Amino acid sequence: MKASELASTLGGALEGSDVDLVACAGLEEARKGDLSFCKDPKHVALVQETKASAVLLPKDWDHGAPCAVIRVKDPNDACMKAAAIFAPPPPVRAPGVHPTAIVDPSVTLGKRVHVGAYTVIEKGAEIGDDCVIEAQVFVGENCRLGAGCHIYPQVTLREGSVLGKKVMLHCGVRIGGDGYGYTTSVGLTGIKIEKIPQLGIVELGDGVEIGSTARASVARTSGRRRRSTTSFRSATTSRSRAIRASSPRPASRARRRSARAASSGRRPGSPATSRLRTACRSGPSRASRSRWTVRSSTCSARPPSRRRILARACFCRDWWRSCAPR
Repeated sequence: MKASELASTLGGALEGSDVDLVACAGLEEARKGDLSFCKDPKHVALVQETKASAVLLPKDWDHGAPCAVIRVKDPNDACMKAAAIFAPPPPVRAPGVHPTAIVDPSVTLGKRVHVGAYTVIEKGAEIGDDCVIEAQVFVGENCRLGAGCHIYPQVTLREGSVLGKKVMLHCGVRIGGDGYGYTTSVGLTGIKIEKIPQLGIVELGDGVEIGSTARASVARTSGRRRRSTTSFRSATTSRSRAIRASSPRPASRARRRSARAASSGRRPGSPATSRLRTACRSGPSRASRSRWTVRSSTCSARPPSRRRILARACFCRDWWRSCAPR
């Protein structure tokens, strides 16, 4: 494509020679025939050293360029549109069912549906118009796929899953598997672990796209279905957050110690701090008054203050040890 044609398509203005462009690349990786872009003046050095044949620059760019320049309002948006022009067309899947695919007779197939090799579609499933189901895909019982869905290889749709229109699931996505649901009980024979039935389903709204190897698990109850319309979030993550929010927060060690101190009528604190606080209030005994002698510049002839003990118990502990007779 000529640079002038691209500039006209993008609504920009060409400055320089009308070169041929065949691809898009970054400023550092670009070579002859490539189109690059820059929207930030702090990358002036990269623009000056680029090997690209043309560069998309803002209209107020005044730093020059060693190649042809296409001035546009937003270089980032213009480069995205140019990349769509240079990108190779996606493979076209012809409508039909591959001979190795296993499709139950009760399955409802829409118009212009492609079913790839070794794909399994179980009974009761409904496939909308213009859906593309690649090779080695499993579609469980009573699944519903809206029109224009694209399911890439090795995707698993468990029974009851619902997909809206134009949903795209990349390779290895798992939809509708059981979430982590177990309960434990202690009996005469030991600990017994039982599986909690997962009664919910997974429902994805229109236009949802999920990346490779991601998963969405079903919920424990059927009253709240996992539904996504504009973005995707793991159902198990949402469920675990809900469980943590509804369950009582376990008391920490400090909280339990404070509770015990409040019930016993004394102020909370660690045993070491309590001993130091008591010693500070009472002072040294008559028998140990000889210990309170100055042994270094860091020691004092009196025990440390109560505020200092409370602020840094560890420091006070070391201070007391340094004052002990050797």
